Amino acid sequence: MKFLAFFLLAQGCSGLTTTQLSAVIADLRGIIPPTSQRTERMDVLGGMLRLPFHDAFGSGTSPDGCVDPNEKDHNGLEVVRAIVDPVCTQHAAHLSRTDCWALAGNVAIEAAGGDAVKFRFGRTTCADEQLVVDTDLLPLANPDGNPWTHVLDVFNLRGAFSVREIVALMGAHSIGRPSSDPNLNSGFSALPWVAGNLNGATLTSAFYGDITGRPWEKSDDIPGEWLHSPQPGGVSDSLMLNTDMSMVIDTSSCNFGTNGPKTFGGNGGGPGGGGPAAGGAVSNSGNCAFNAEPYAEVQRYAEPANQALWKSEFSAAIQKMEELGYSTWSLGGIITDTRLCEVTDTSEACDTSNSASTTEPSSNSASTAVPSSSSTSTTVPSSNLASTTEPLSQASKVSRAVWGLPSAILLASLCALILV
Repeated sequence: MKFLAFFLLAQGCSGLTTTQLSAVIADLRGIIPPTSQRTERMDVLGGMLRLPFHDAFGSGTSPDGCVDPNEKDHNGLEVVRAIVDPVCTQHAAHLSRTDCWALAGNVAIEAAGGDAVKFRFGRTTCADEQLVVDTDLLPLANPDGNPWTHVLDVFNLRGAFSVREIVALMGAHSIGRPSSDPNLNSGFSALPWVAGNLNGATLTSAFYGDITGRPWEKSDDIPGEWLHSPQPGGVSDSLMLNTDMSMVIDTSSCNFGTNGPKTFGGNGGGPGGGGPAAGGAVSNSGNCAFNAEPYAEVQRYAEPANQALWKSEFSAAIQKMEELGYSTWSLGGIITDTRLCEVTDTSEACDTSNSASTTEPSSNSASTAVPSSSSTSTTVPSSNLASTTEPLSQASKVSRAVWGLPSAILLASLCALILV
């Protein structure tokens, strides 16, 4: 009985203080190169954000702090883990590795100029990473058929994401770049998605305007890659992948012929020009079919006046992604239940198994940079984010059945048992 009480106590009586959280954040910030080292900063920020994304879309039904070491889609993660994991190990007494990876992504977003992402803790980490198997759970850069259909399938497999949320999340490509080394990552050109973007170190909605506002030429050398050159036939300064372009067109439908130019987009006013969203005309030499629903969201985010709107909705969608399997969301971005815990100014008990709440979305969520000492809200940092309901995982349902007592009574009982 004493052993059981101690085990349950460890699950429900631990907490995370704002001081402890600030220490982790400071150490994560410390691994980010300064702005003077633009290329290094771009790669680290992109990698820190890529890590929780791959964790959320990896094995199981929720982030678990483990990725399949044999899955080629994860190639290159070992580079960023070499600098992130030591920080996580240093603070393992307060945060699981899964929590730490999510926090690393949030810190990267803020360092890149994005909005703060609401952070809660209490995620679990898998017991043995060598046993993890990830298969076809991440969007492919060059899938067969209409890439947008593939993107929808991948996101809906992990959870119920709206088209708006998916398009918002794709904007993560505005920071970082692919690696040209096939042993590390994709083998695509090592170019940023947004040219002139501090070498890809700033989170910006110009990514959306560039898709239609700049001319892109389909690569003959690297399948699934589109390149932009400031001058026709000149050196390329940025790229898009088929999955990026699929937010506007079905790349598999383009009919460029054998001799004509293989281009799409342009006449939108240069970087972030916005194409038709800003009044420009889109060049479509291959008569590519448009994917109307995501294209409408791209046009919305491409408007220069909507940069703040996109950042808010991007951070809200990131929070949802990081909480897959731990929180239940309904329409309008409202959290109806969460098994994660709030950070407080004291190490008060936290029951992660039955922290039910129903709250309205809010733009005043606790920042990862300045943890609030009174952060008791379970809100989403967006006032206009549509989403659909995510069912609790089976493990969550079992957990809630076991932990059916009110948390205060249950914790008091468990803490008393330790004295028996």
